[in-house]
Amino acid sequence: MTSSSADAGLLVRWDATAGAAGDMALGALLDAGAPLDAVRGQLDLLGLDGWSLDVEPATRGGLAGTYARVRAQVGPAHRRYSWIRDHLSAAPLAAGVRSWALQIFAVLAEAEAHVHRIEVDRVHFHEVGALDAIIDVVGVAAALDALGVARGSCSSVVTGFGVTSAAHGTLPVPAPAVVEILRRSGIPSTPGDLAFETIEVHSGLDAQDHLLAPKRLTALLGAAGWHTTQVLDLPDRFLAVASASAAPRAGRPTR
Repeated sequence: MTSSSADAGLLVRWDATAGAAGDMALGALLDAGAPLDAVRGQLDLLGLDGWSLDVEPATRGGLAGTYARVRAQVGPAHRRYSWIRDHLSAAPLAAGVRSWALQIFAVLAEAEAHVHRIEVDRVHFHEVGALDAIIDVVGVAAALDALGVARGSCSSVVTGFGVTSAAHGTLPVPAPAVVEILRRSGIPSTPGDLAFETIEVHSGLDAQDHLLAPKRLTALLGAAGWHTTQVLDLPDRFLAVASASAAPRAGRPTR
């Protein structure tokens, strides 16, 4: 994003105090007013078969939000970053959608390259390369573009702690790639009280460029996306607060 477009566009601040996942980010942006038809239309342009996106309102702990669930047929779960990058570059996506999606996957690839000590073009995504993860990321990109989002920032992140199973075996929580993304972005984090993984590596935290002081922003709306599972009494929502440093332009979502 150029500085001029960033100055003119909407700003989104992610509240990830209950964790973050791709479906939560997509649900929050749809809850904020991103048109579902526009998101589905961009996803169709990927030319990938075997997926579906179901969206419905949901209330948990008395809090309203939107639940977005991506289902995908079992297929190749491992794809090289270079394949995903080339596929996104060739697909007839809207320019803004392509830009967001490429940015998100580039952040993921650079983090994976760092923790594996390999060149970026040699990165082989495992869980992130699965079809449902690609749909999550491009769906978030399409929603960000539809809302006119130019920049993002994030609250402190609750990562969970313990261990998790992955393609490389048992990994610590947060996963090494998540730690690297948090380090590079400067997003503060805390393990919290839950002994499991609460941050997906493709959660949408990659769609932020720097932290913004909340006092500089004027909130326009708040929206929430729910996760596929609910743990104990935790209100597992991923909150998107759309903000601007100036008066909203015509066409911005309102509530």
